[in-house]
Amino acid sequence: MFTSIAPLRIIVDGKTTIYQFLKMVKSEMNSCLLHQKYPYDLLAKDLALRSRDYESLYQITVNYYNTKLSTRLGNTKIINDELHSGEQPYPLQVLIKEWSDDDTICISFDYQKKVFEHKTIATFYECFYHLIYQFIKNPSAVLDDIDIIPDNIKNEQLYGYNNTYTHYDTEKTIVKLFEETVEKQPDATAISFGNEFITFSQLNRRANSLACLIRKK
Repeated sequence: MFTSIAPLRIIVDGKTTIYQFLKMVKSEMNSCLLHQKYPYDLLAKDLALRSRDYESLYQITVNYYNTKLSTRLGNTKIINDELHSGEQPYPLQVLIKEWSDDDTICISFDYQKKVFEHKTIATFYECFYHLIYQFIKNPSAVLDDIDIIPDNIKNEQLYGYNNTYTHYDTEKTIVKLFEETVEKQPDATAISFGNEFITFSQLNRRANSLACLIRKK
């Protein structure tokens, strides 16, 4: 399969309705096809991407397949599927397939595991589905009124992650509570950042070293 890449830039006006926005995108895409003969390799070279530490001009691609494929061979049902090599060149590829003859649309995500976790992709999918549902339900709504994040994810991020209340002995100081935790679970993770972790015992030793240094000064 051969593909050509056409530059596309869309300015989003929040007062535009969904229907108007989709018409504008379609019109813009058709006009951009006039530039699809500009080879991507030449474009990347002209922009000097590698000298600017860019591996690619884009990191996410959206592929739409609208080729109608037969789902039956005589009396036998056929399932059309796409096989992935496991060597996805872009961090994320969204595949929209309108292959079957029963008017169903299949959306899948092909992604690099070193860039995205499965949980992140699952969240993307839920938000994507939420957007499509709103587009279909009310195409006359303006873009400013569209919720990108579903209520369940929004509540989890705003209230679930911030629900850190826990009961503790108010007669004890924070230092005392920390020292008790060190004694109970010295090898448990106290702080994590990226791929780095520090246990309670390690943190306690560093805190004591810092306290001794401050006292000497």
